[in-house]
Amino acid sequence: MYEELARSQRQSPLEWVVLNVLVPSFALTFFMQSFGKTWEVPRPGRLHEGISYEVIPVVTPPAPAVSPLLVSIRRPDYPPAMRRAGTEGRVVLRAVVDTRGRVRRSSIEVLQTTDSHFDAPSRQAVGSAVFWPARAGQAVDAWVTMVIAFSLDPE
Repeated sequence: MYEELARSQRQSPLEWVVLNVLVPSFALTFFMQSFGKTWEVPRPGRLHEGISYEVIPVVTPPAPAVSPLLVSIRRPDYPPAMRRAGTEGRVVLRAVVDTRGRVRRSSIEVLQTTDSHFDAPSRQAVGSAVFWPARAGQAVDAWVTMVIAFSLDPE
């Protein structure tokens, strides 16, 4: 008699799935929708790197009538160690733009930096920059100061 009772109370696999999986999930969904609360699983923030450039003409007598104008620059690589650490930085550099609009690599100086890890990528970027040359009637060499800012913005 007891064996027959035990057999009759055993659940089939389909009954188990319905009672242990489907019913609780429907109940939970109904409960969450009824109270209008949305539940989000927190995800780790991803970081976008932003690099901005600012060219500041250096006015020294005799100043050219037209300062060098930035045409293109290679995007500096964000140092991997600084990205992992979440460190942002800013580098101020000074360089000479020649009459062809190219930066003289030997003239590149770092005037100010927040972290020395940003210096090498900034130097490489400024060295690759192309300008419209300064003009004082004709093309002349001119100093420019560039500010390169490295920033990490959450997505």
